[in-house]
Amino acid sequence: MEEARFETQQADTRRCIQTQNYITKDLRSKSEMEKSISTFVKTEDLIKKFEPELAVIDGKISYRFQWKTEGLFMCTATGLVFGLKGSGCVEYSVAHWDMRLLINTHYEPAGPLFDIKTPAGEIDELHLPHCETHVDAIGSLSVVHIHNEDTWEFLSPNRISTTHIVVNEPDMSPTQQRLWVFLLPSNVPLSEIKEQQQQYVFIQTSSDCKLQINAKYTLISKKAKRVQPKEKLFEPLHAGNHHPAFEVFLDKDVIELRIKIQLKIKESDTINFKNAWKRLIILKKNTDDHAQMRYEEHSNIQVNCKTWISALGEIMEDLKSEEFKKLKHLMTHTGKRHPICSMRLEETKERCELVTLVVKTWGFKESVKAIHEFMKELPRNDEFVTDRLKPYVRLFGLEG
Repeated sequence: MEEARFETQQADTRRCIQTQNYITKDLRSKSEMEKSISTFVKTEDLIKKFEPELAVIDGKISYRFQWKTEGLFMCTATGLVFGLKGSGCVEYSVAHWDMRLLINTHYEPAGPLFDIKTPAGEIDELHLPHCETHVDAIGSLSVVHIHNEDTWEFLSPNRISTTHIVVNEPDMSPTQQRLWVFLLPSNVPLSEIKEQQQQYVFIQTSSDCKLQINAKYTLISKKAKRVQPKEKLFEPLHAGNHHPAFEVFLDKDVIELRIKIQLKIKESDTINFKNAWKRLIILKKNTDDHAQMRYEEHSNIQVNCKTWISALGEIMEDLKSEEFKKLKHLMTHTGKRHPICSMRLEETKERCELVTLVVKTWGFKESVKAIHEFMKELPRNDEFVTDRLKPYVRLFGLEG
C-alpha cells in the first residue's frame, strides 16, 4: 500500500495523499477545522512514540514496528502515527513521488508518499504527516489510496490537525471489496457523477428519496464489515468534483446486500433514526476492471489490463508514421476527456512509451474507449485493429 497527499491551492489546483486506490476533498468551515484540530490535540496526549527497526535493502531504508497492545504509536523517524489493535507487525518505507501520475490532474503533493504493509495484525487508523501551514487550506487536504498505478481511491479524512491528516485504515488485502454511496441533490445530473467516476463500476438502482438539507444521515447494512464515516451531513453541492458520502467495506464473496440510509433525529435527550431510503443492491462478481481477470464470451481470450497493454502495443506498432502522428494530435484534442499534454507527447518517441502514457493517464476502461474512438477517426477499421480491440470493446459495452 502507498500513501500520499494533495491540497487545494487555487480554484483548480489541489494536493492529496497516496495509498492504493482513491481521492476525496474536505470542505469544512474554518470553525469546524479548528474544532477538529483541538480534538486532535487531546488525542496527541495518548500517542506513544517508538524507535522503528531499520533495514537497508538495495540502498533504500525500510522501517519495521512490532506491537503487543492496542493504542496510538508514533514513528520518530517518519512522523507516521498508527492506530493499532491487539498485536501485530507493520513494515513501511518512504517512496518517491512519480510526478507522471499527476499529469492532466489538478493535484500536487502535500506530504510524503508511503509504502505500508501489514504482514500481521490490524491497523485501525493512520495519521499521515502533511506540510500545509495555513488553517484555511488544511481543510482541503485529501488522501488517495492507490492499489496500482491506474486505480486510485480518495478517502474522506476523519479529522485533520496542523500536522497530520487522519483516515480509517484502507484495506491492504484483496479479500475485500468496496461500495461507494453518493447522496446528491436533484440538481446534480447523474451523468456528471458517472463521468467523474469512470474508473469505477456504476450500479443501477432506483434512487428516489427525499433528503433534508443540513440533516445528518447514516448508512446501515448487515453485510458491511465497516462503514465510514459513521454519519454524514447532507449539504448543498456546488459545481466541481462530487465525492461519495459513504464508503462500505464488504467481504469479497458478497454479491448482494440490503442498504438503508437513515435520517438521524434528535428529540430532547433522545436520538432516533428514520428510514429515508432502502434497497436491495446486486453486486456482480468480478466487477473490478483493474484487478479481476475477464474472459470474453465464446472465446478463450484472457481480457484484463495487462493483456490490453499488450494488444495496444501491437496496434501502435502497426500504425504508419502519419497515422501515429495524427493519433498524438487526437490525444491533445479529446473533447470528452482530459487531453494528454502535447509536451509530454513530444517527449514520447517510442511507441511502447505512448502505450504506457495512455494507460497511466486514462486508466484501463477510459483508454479502451479513447483508442476505440481514435481508430475510427484515423481511420483504422481494418481487421488487424478491430480484432485486437474487439474483446475490450465488448468488455465495456462500447459496441453501439
